[in-house]
Amino acid sequence: MYNSIIQDLKFLLKSEDILQHIKMIKEIKEKFNLTNNQKTTEDINQFLVQDLLSEIEKKVDIQLRVLKDKEKKLKTKKEELIEQLSELIKNEENIGKAFSSIKIIREKWNHENKKGSFKLKDLDSKFSKLIEDFYYNIKIYKAIKDHDLKRNQQLKKTILEKLKACTNQSVSRNLMSEIKKLKNEWEGIGPIKKEKQKEYWSNYHSFLEILYNNFNKYKASEREQQIENLKEKNKIITLIKTLDVSKIKSHKEWKIKTDIIIANQKKWKFIGHVPLENKNEIWLVYKNICDEVFQFKKTF
Repeated sequence: MYNSIIQDLKFLLKSEDILQHIKMIKEIKEKFNLTNNQKTTEDINQFLVQDLLSEIEKKVDIQLRVLKDKEKKLKTKKEELIEQLSELIKNEENIGKAFSSIKIIREKWNHENKKGSFKLKDLDSKFSKLIEDFYYNIKIYKAIKDHDLKRNQQLKKTILEKLKACTNQSVSRNLMSEIKKLKNEWEGIGPIKKEKQKEYWSNYHSFLEILYNNFNKYKASEREQQIENLKEKNKIITLIKTLDVSKIKSHKEWKIKTDIIIANQKKWKFIGHVPLENKNEIWLVYKNICDEVFQFKKTF
């Protein structure tokens, strides 16, 4: 029982992003505690598991500190840009200079968003609202005709319809790309009539909230499936290793074991993706062991 736990812990220690495996770590700890309660004698592997768990906890702690530091820096940058935008709205009356300044601020904001597109939603909402306020408070609406406001309203209505349709679709990476595209379009359209702002604003963020929640559930589910796929592929590798073709003495035995390997190669193709950080490593291990098997067969 401890051997299985040790293999899982060694796999986790190789992961570059161990925070993706928090659920798995918890399950291993529960499994370890259950095994300890069932054991009546000491096992040297028990101490090895404890050491590995200690190493993992240190790694988790380090990565959490790094993550929190990144999030803190991102939050500070966004707060600075919000402050700059607020000052621009309050004080800048030169239309040309105002538009030049807001363009720079938005470019910086979009750059920061690449580091965490779905983080700090409150700040994202505040920034989007200030963009709306900018067009009203900068005293440019004397130059904006009524039909421009109606056109902007129609464009935003179309985006709201698209976002609503997105909430009924299955989550995928293509869908999230579409949502980002719609967000950029929304923020680039400009103002609508004052009496419609609250309604449109509320609908816009309600749809985004639903989509963000769906995406977070999808990511968690996708990660769990990839980890299961990795386990299945490791089982195939282990199975091929245990066949030990170097000890085969007859063509009949070759036939039996070759059939097993080919059947598992077909199974491998249909298992699905594994975590990105394990993709190249497990493929090389699998490829090398298969190559070794068939090289032995050529020389038999």
